[in-house]
Amino acid sequence: MEYMIIISSCEFTNCNSLVEGGAITSGLINEETKLPEGDNDLMVSDCKFTRCESAKGSAMYFQDGTKKGDEETRIYTSTFDNCYAT
Repeated sequence: MEYMIIISSCEFTNCNSLVEGGAITSGLINEETKLPEGDNDLMVSDCKFTRCESAKGSAMYFQDGTKKGDEETRIYTSTFDNCYAT
């Protein structure tokens, strides 16, 4: 599988969002159509997330895929320490 976005060997510390995904978010909801937009194939590997928080998803949040562009997300060998959603 070919990924459009690759995030590898990164550290995210004390990241926060009042909405979705303290460190990483993918896609958004169109306010007019109420449908997801901008969802992408994404791979996260060998990353460390520490004290990340958000309203939804804690360190990461991904919108559901659409029929036209089904999102494929893979997370490999990454750690999450003290991350939470409020």
